[in-house]
Amino acid sequence: MAFQDYILSNIRWKLVALALAIVVWLTVRFSLLGDIRPGLLGSGDVSTYSRIPVLTLTVPGDPQVFQISPREVEVKIRRSRSDRILSASDIKAFVNVSDITVLTGVSRVMEISVQTPKDFEIIHVNPASVAVEQLAAPLQTTPTQSLTNSLITP
Repeated sequence: MAFQDYILSNIRWKLVALALAIVVWLTVRFSLLGDIRPGLLGSGDVSTYSRIPVLTLTVPGDPQVFQISPREVEVKIRRSRSDRILSASDIKAFVNVSDITVLTGVSRVMEISVQTPKDFEIIHVNPASVAVEQLAAPLQTTPTQSLTNSLITP
C-alpha cells in the first residue's frame, strides 16, 4: 500500500475522529476554566452604561461627608441567562468608606465596587478606582436638602 492510501483510506472515519477529539478538547478546556462564557462562543449580549454615579457606603448616622472624584463611571455588563432588561438605575457603583479613617484634606484612592442583579456579569468598570477626600466639616442640610445621592445605608 502506498503512503497516499494510508492517508485517504477511511477518510470519513478519520474526520469524525478529529471532530470528536476537538469536542473533547474543548470540553476539558472549558471545564478547567470553570465556566463557559458567551463571549468565547459568540459576541454575547454586552451593554455599556455610562454616567453611573459613584455613591459612598457609610455607617448609618455617620456625619462625615466625602468628596469623590470622578463622580461617575462607565460599566460594561454582560447578560448571562436572563431575559430581563437592565436599566442604569439597577446598577449601583459605590465606595465603602465605613471602615476607614480618612484624614481631612488627604485624598485616598479606593476601588469601586459595582452591584448588579443576579444574572448579569460585570465585564469592565472605567475608571476602576476613585479619589476619596473627607471634607473639613459635615454639610449643614436644611429640611429640603438630602444626601441620598451620596450616602447608602447597609
